[in-house]
Amino acid sequence: MSPKFGISNPPAKLKSFKNDLAPVGFNFDIFPTDIFKIPIMPIPMRIDKTSNGRATFFIIPDLLKLDSFLETLDLVFNFESFLIEGLKNLIIYSKKKYKEITYRTLSLESLTNWFENSLNLKTELPSLIEDFTFLLSEYLKMFAIIENEAITINSQEYTARLSEYCDINIKYFKERIEGNKIQITEKGALKTVKLYREKKEKYYPDIISIDVENIKKNKINKLTFVPYLIYDDILDCFAYNKKLLENNVKKTIDLKLWKDMGIINIRSNINKSQKSFSLKNFNLNNLKLEIML
Repeated sequence: MSPKFGISNPPAKLKSFKNDLAPVGFNFDIFPTDIFKIPIMPIPMRIDKTSNGRATFFIIPDLLKLDSFLETLDLVFNFESFLIEGLKNLIIYSKKKYKEITYRTLSLESLTNWFENSLNLKTELPSLIEDFTFLLSEYLKMFAIIENEAITINSQEYTARLSEYCDINIKYFKERIEGNKIQITEKGALKTVKLYREKKEKYYPDIISIDVENIKKNKINKLTFVPYLIYDDILDCFAYNKKLLENNVKKTIDLKLWKDMGIINIRSNINKSQKSFSLKNFNLNNLKLEIML
């Protein structure tokens, strides 16, 4: 919970650690909110880096693996548009929370510095890449089933498919946490590290150190992150969504939204002469983000 401040003494800035890698990935959510009207969810939703203009690491899934999977589903997926919407959501959320905490407006300069500095980070996080690839693959699989079986929104079958999607991810990430290990790279080689350590029947998340290249400065630094917190956030999201589905207390998203936005579609619906985004040619450094919202 965010600390409460009186109007006379809001914090001048949010605390941010220089050596914190602060990885963030993006996934489709199944419920729109007041903030995320287009529900592409940043995970985790941290605002310390955006508010201080410091870099965070964007977790990009295995796009070649996704591309092959999309062919089996007969789908096209515009990852660039998906990522842009996710980044916009992170910025909208950052502006709102920053205003609530500091009573100030988050500056365009801070957001621009954050985004440009983030583009300069280069490292490898094999397990997180694998896991965010899994997240997107399972959502795309669910989308294909609902489309192919012509399942209508608000039907019991529609809710059942969404619930099954939540169950799959809850099982996957519970097993990831219980397995207590992920892979990172160190000096070009794979290394297995623990998510947490147990002491006197209590669990303590591990802080992982990793080599990160700053492309602009042509320099490698040791940066740290806490992978357990990312997995815990993902698990919480799906457990919460599962509860909402069971209680039928909130309207789910109509998957037609992604077709209308050109983010996901059936290949046969796409005009063959129309140029489409290629996952294989994606380069994060070529991404142009309209930060002024």
